Amino acid sequence: MSTHDDAPDSAAGSTDSPLDTTGVPDGTTDVPQSQAGPVLATPPVGPAPRARLRVATVVWGLVITAIGIMVLATASGVSFDLGLVMIGLIGFAGIALLIGSIASGIRHRHP
Repeated sequence: MSTHDDAPDSAAGSTDSPLDTTGVPDGTTDVPQSQAGPVLATPPVGPAPRARLRVATVVWGLVITAIGIMVLATASGVSFDLGLVMIGLIGFAGIALLIGSIASGIRHRHP
């Protein structure tokens, strides 16, 4: 007399056969990787190009740093004309952005 515990493993869906279709609900067969045909390898990729620092990021970083230094200087008791400093700071940022964009355009024109 055979019990459920005596049933072979193939009835439970866990055989070592690569073409075993038990346990597949839609009746399709899963083809193992070794029998699936040639696998196209991706070509080797060289080192990723370095991300260049953008001129605008540097300029605005300097502007924020200068504003932070002005806040610290004001908190420590230094007195200066805030309007004149802001005009100079915005003028510096504009000139730096123009020079950076011209330099970037020249650099991209000549590889």
